[in-house]
Amino acid sequence: MSTHFSFLLVVQNLGLAALFVAVVGLLKEPTRQRAMAIMVGMAGGLFATPPFAEAGFLVGAVIAACGYFGLKSYPFIGLGWLLHAAWDTFRYSQDAGLVGQPPHASLGCAVFDPMIALWFFLGAPSVWRFARRGSFHPAAKS
Repeated sequence: MSTHFSFLLVVQNLGLAALFVAVVGLLKEPTRQRAMAIMVGMAGGLFATPPFAEAGFLVGAVIAACGYFGLKSYPFIGLGWLLHAAWDTFRYSQDAGLVGQPPHASLGCAVFDPMIALWFFLGAPSVWRFARRGSFHPAAKS
């Protein structure tokens, strides 16, 4: 197993996840949902690379399906990101980063992805709407 784990890597990716949620929250609906469904579908395509290309292709196809269903349902986008994180965790445990990336890059995704998945399971509410109104209503679209 890789030894690139560090507290700084975890904190850095938690901060990046918060920044991602803030920036993507600026997008209006339905653009936010459509863009994020496409993004998770494309993210699954990253896994059809050595040394686990065949299995990665299958995982990528399932994640792409989550992106397709995510066009209508945020929880599918969240599920896609959780599957992405699981496969990244596996790659990290095998010391096999994506082509051209160090193995610890997969660990970064394994920290980042569940955080944004949680946001999608909550309905991807805009944090800006929360800041303006002072209350949190996940079901409200903005």
